Amino acid sequence: MRIILTFMLMLSCTIAYANAADEAAGEIQDEQIKQLVATAFKQFKAGKHKEAIASMNKANTIDPKDINVLELRALMYRENNQYDKAVSDYTQLIKLDPEEEANYQFRGVCYFNLNKFKESVADFDKYIEMIPKSEPGHWQRGISHYYAKMYAEGQKQFEVHKTVNAQDVENAVWHYLCVAKQKNAAEAEKSIIPIKFDRRIPMMKVFALFSGKATPEDVLKEAERGADEISKERLLLQRFYAHLYIGLYYEANNKPKLARKHIKLAATKYAVEGYMGNVARVHNREYEKQAKESKQK
Repeated sequence: MRIILTFMLMLSCTIAYANAADEAAGEIQDEQIKQLVATAFKQFKAGKHKEAIASMNKANTIDPKDINVLELRALMYRENNQYDKAVSDYTQLIKLDPEEEANYQFRGVCYFNLNKFKESVADFDKYIEMIPKSEPGHWQRGISHYYAKMYAEGQKQFEVHKTVNAQDVENAVWHYLCVAKQKNAAEAEKSIIPIKFDRRIPMMKVFALFSGKATPEDVLKEAERGADEISKERLLLQRFYAHLYIGLYYEANNKPKLARKHIKLAATKYAVEGYMGNVARVHNREYEKQAKESKQK
């Protein structure tokens, strides 16, 4: 669904650009850019991402300040996990149009995926400052708070998020993690946000784990439910969530070796696309960074 929405966004941007370019049809530069953007869109849709970005680079060379070109190229960079280049484009977009809220949101996501957590929080804060009503739903900021070691702020974000998403086990878990970092796992368990029903497997068993009513083995067993009946993609997702949250549970309970083991499994063997898939990869990179720094000492 995310990819389809992306293409729809690209298409709408391309049409908007084409309409604007038609108004200046007498200018050769505009016509060249319009053709390059149309070509890039077709290439991207056909899966030729490298070629599409090359076409966008040519369009950007013609007019480095063309906002439509920068927006589309930044989107393509994000889809190809080239977050450093996407950050560069969003930074340029913000210089050209500092009142466009979405660019702060998108750059914040890119910073997170580059393990630049304080920068991610700063951009999410700016986005919320510009659109205050977005704060309750902005769980991404809470996760960036956690990795930026801003645990009190993360706790607050997850507490406000429950007002718009009351039955989300993940929200309860991240709240637990922030409290555990400030105090300890026992205190986090006492203050866990109550959840009655999350239909995703194995999330209710994950909730039981963080509530002190289940074991990691129980979560792994639950993740296999329906293994012979469901799609490979769904089973992969169940296993991914099991290992991600078991890893985070072990981290909160001061068992670093087991935490690293399960986070690595979530980031590699059971890797999935999407924001939480990226969270696992970000977390695993943090572990790899720590291991490297430890060897250098």
